[in-house]
Amino acid sequence: MNPEEETCIDELKRYAEKAYSDELMSIMLTEDNRLHYSVMIDTMSLFESNVTFAHILFECPERALKILDQAFHQAALNISKTHKRISSMVIKGTIHVRLTALPNLPEICRTSLPLCSDVGQFMCISGTVIRRTAPKVLEYRKLWKCKKCRHQFTIDAEVEKGYIFEKPIVCPNPEWCNGKNFSLLSTDVVPQYCKDYCEIKIQQQFNTLTVGSVPRSMWVILEDDLVDSCHPGNDVNISGILIQRWKPLSRGNFINIDLVLYAHNVEVKNKNISGVVSESLAHEFGKFWLENQSDPLKGRDFILSSICPQKKDENSRIRGDLHLLLVGDPGTGKSQFLKFASKICMRTVLTSGIGTTNAGLTVSAVKESGKWQLEAGALVLADGGLCCIDEFSCIKEQDKTCIHEAMEQQTISVAKAGLVCSLSTKCSILAATNPKGKYDENLSLSENTALASPLLSRFDIILVLLDTYDEKWDKMVFWIYFRRTKFYQNPKKSFWSLSKMRSYFNMIRYINPKMNPSCEKVLQTYYRRQRGLEGRNFARTTPRLLQSLIRLAEGHARLMFRDEVLIIDAVIAIILMESSMSGSAVLDGLTTLHTSFPEDPISEYNMKAKTVLELLELDDLLTDSLNYGFSYQDSCLKKLLSEASFTCKSNKSNSYLYDKNDFSQSSHSSNISSDFNTTNKHSEFSDVHIL
Repeated sequence: MNPEEETCIDELKRYAEKAYSDELMSIMLTEDNRLHYSVMIDTMSLFESNVTFAHILFECPERALKILDQAFHQAALNISKTHKRISSMVIKGTIHVRLTALPNLPEICRTSLPLCSDVGQFMCISGTVIRRTAPKVLEYRKLWKCKKCRHQFTIDAEVEKGYIFEKPIVCPNPEWCNGKNFSLLSTDVVPQYCKDYCEIKIQQQFNTLTVGSVPRSMWVILEDDLVDSCHPGNDVNISGILIQRWKPLSRGNFINIDLVLYAHNVEVKNKNISGVVSESLAHEFGKFWLENQSDPLKGRDFILSSICPQKKDENSRIRGDLHLLLVGDPGTGKSQFLKFASKICMRTVLTSGIGTTNAGLTVSAVKESGKWQLEAGALVLADGGLCCIDEFSCIKEQDKTCIHEAMEQQTISVAKAGLVCSLSTKCSILAATNPKGKYDENLSLSENTALASPLLSRFDIILVLLDTYDEKWDKMVFWIYFRRTKFYQNPKKSFWSLSKMRSYFNMIRYINPKMNPSCEKVLQTYYRRQRGLEGRNFARTTPRLLQSLIRLAEGHARLMFRDEVLIIDAVIAIILMESSMSGSAVLDGLTTLHTSFPEDPISEYNMKAKTVLELLELDDLLTDSLNYGFSYQDSCLKKLLSEASFTCKSNKSNSYLYDKNDFSQSSHSSNISSDFNTTNKHSEFSDVHIL
């Protein structure tokens, strides 16, 4: 060890004793010395206190990480000697220092997988786990003896050669021995020379790929306490050293060299999928609703109009567990809607039903090195996000049944190749399909789409997009394509950007609105009216209809930044459901495709609410529906901001992260944006109309 490294160890030791003494003491006070313990340290803070270590890390990362572990181990010894509870402490030789919050530099943090020119470098790679091998016990060291001089020495397995032990050519005895014959000191496995080991396969994330690119994948080696740190379907940031690995050489065969990441730390991003929202942006959202408290529907429409303000690269998103099916004629923009939705959602899988199999949607069993492993499909990879499936009706009939469990229970039960388990698929499904011929309004939806009733009943909203003749609409389309007129943009206001909309949706996602008794009465009456409707659609009017109504009402309350579901939310949920039902129990003549924003949303809502409540014979609630919802907006907004229904947690980058643990999840896990997704389907050039 050179003087520079010795000085670096001393500085790191003092840094550990000063900044991480509590973590080291808690580790030493635990009784089990067989476990591996990780100490998470902030990389930038470490670099500021020790610049020398930063240089060593990027010049010789393997040596630097060993120095770091050694320094913290010595610091733990020093702390134990001066602590009053020294008799209760157990010195651990299995302390691992994990570097977190690496500087966001292109040389370190990679979104694309590395190349051979990056071998030997320390880096952080983002990807999605698609496969994980079974955990194993790895013997990484053996004790040997020279038959000539009886000298004993250890040999470590070489990672680059697949953990193969290679005996030295000549005895390594420092007193010189030319012996070439060696034997194992013991054929038994020594526990202290073993460690936990497994490998995962990560794939490039879909949102980082360009059009036409095939996602690349690579293997990552996990050891010790990192073995159970992630599972298939997780989005991860993995820091480590890029190495080359090859199989034993044999005469006449080519050398097959693979690039493998030797993991140093694994961070699962799914836990922070809600995203980071700055404090200033959170206050900006509060100010926005205070400015629109006298006309909250105007504010709602402004948010929705930001979703498609004549832009090619933006569209709405869908979150939660609501499922939406678009059935429409060719050319109505269904595929464009799916593509844009996949861009705005943080975690998305976009696929097509053409050629899709059961294994591709759920999970497949692959054989690797003589053992079976599971490889995640589209629904598992979309866990916690959105799965967009185009040409939904083209999925083979025997493969459609595989998504029944995924849509309703949000799990997939697997029993393949002796592997029995259950995988999480907590995602929304946004599907699009063409009718099997010309859409016949006299036939049922199941007959028009060739989709079975059990599958259709799992979709909360089914929108039929018929490209019927409408002279006014056709003129509007003409002006957009030939005159490039932005006819619906307000020059006095600029629409929200994609990142701002994402921040707003992330912030309101975990508001847990409570159901108002009047709202419950409206939804219950409408559900009973649908169940008693003569000639009702039996596939749609199931108890799932009531669950969908509740989720829609909760979602609209979140969109309106409220923590209580009011009559206005129930009325909007009914209007949305009426737009998607082939048999209407309250309203007739609602169109989905040829609509636009109203000039006066409050007046139009009042008219719709009056119609809905009168037809449901709930005239006594009419006054509350017209007045209470708007007067409640101000008090609810102040309550949310003051009582912190969502909690901003400060981090070291001066941004605020909304923690899932600060909110109780809604029992229905409502999709906050489904209420406008269902109506925002009149192709990429149109407005959005909630009513």
